[in-house]
Amino acid sequence: MKFFLLLTAALLLLPSAVWAHGDEPHGDAPHPAAAAPAQPGFEAATEAFELVGRIDDGALLIWVQRFETNAPVLGATLQVEAGSRKLPAVFDAARGLYAVKDAALVQALQTRPGPHALVLTLQAGEEADLIPAALTLPDDVAAAADHDHDAKPWRLRAAFVGAVLLLGLVGWWRLHRGFRTELKELDA
Repeated sequence: MKFFLLLTAALLLLPSAVWAHGDEPHGDAPHPAAAAPAQPGFEAATEAFELVGRIDDGALLIWVQRFETNAPVLGATLQVEAGSRKLPAVFDAARGLYAVKDAALVQALQTRPGPHALVLTLQAGEEADLIPAALTLPDDVAAAADHDHDAKPWRLRAAFVGAVLLLGLVGWWRLHRGFRTELKELDA
């Protein structure tokens, strides 16, 4: 009888435990998780150049343009300094951008929220510029990178539902078997 009471309590708590969720909107409003997360990135400018950078495809991608004309600066020499590391950015002519493909740098920039101080050294022909920038990683992007194990909460819910159903089936079988035994004893 004790088992039956525990099983009933578990089944009563099942809907709130399995389908409970945060206070996200319902109905026609878009779900916050459906919105694309903000890209970690930066914008920087000097009198001669403007730069836009973001982390994508496992690299720090940087677009460089002339400040006055917005004309792309192609084939320049660009170095990115982050902390004590100074890394070259490789020019990708097909996409018209510069890429830093250092996995350790990208990992550090993707997992710690807040601004990351960068210093970019640009040499375009006879012109050279030292450009400070701050790459900002939104809190929600860092949280997503840190809590990747929460990406599939349905597995935990499915395991819980399966366990409760199995316990319910075993309880029903034991209860049913007990009634049959009692009926046989009454008939005898």
